[in-house]
Amino acid sequence: MIILMKCLDEEFYVKRCISDFHNEEFVSKIIVVDGKSTDFTVQKLKQFPKVSVFVHEWIRSYHAMETSQSMICLSYIPNGEIFFILDFDERMSDELKETLSKIDKGEIFIPDNIAVHFPRRTFDLLRYENSPHAIIGDDGWPIISNQIGQYPDVQCRLMHKFPEFHWI
Repeated sequence: MIILMKCLDEEFYVKRCISDFHNEEFVSKIIVVDGKSTDFTVQKLKQFPKVSVFVHEWIRSYHAMETSQSMICLSYIPNGEIFFILDFDERMSDELKETLSKIDKGEIFIPDNIAVHFPRRTFDLLRYENSPHAIIGDDGWPIISNQIGQYPDVQCRLMHKFPEFHWI
């Protein structure tokens, strides 16, 4: 299974994030589309054997170009492949890793032309290590202070790539 990610200036989070799932058996490849980071994000990503990095400058602000960025990312996924979208400030729970492993082994069937929505829980945390309020745990991730937003926050994360698939 391919893990698809996009980023911009995530130098301090690359190791923490990618190390969290890089060595999982179900992860065949990690495709990262970088928006032309101005830090060492790309260099740090290239240290991981399963990571392929493609740089495409985001012309406008990162979030204003969401659909265009997603289409660029999609262009790197071969037709017929199953891929999972993950952000650099997210973690894969053990339960999610187990589910993705079962999908990869064919124990859970995902039909063609189907997108699967996964629930996610959003927490209030200060992810920037240089913040005077951030408390970093032993695992390198900020300690969660409290849940915010609605749970579950359901996001489209797992897809089967087919030629007609596109973001709108």
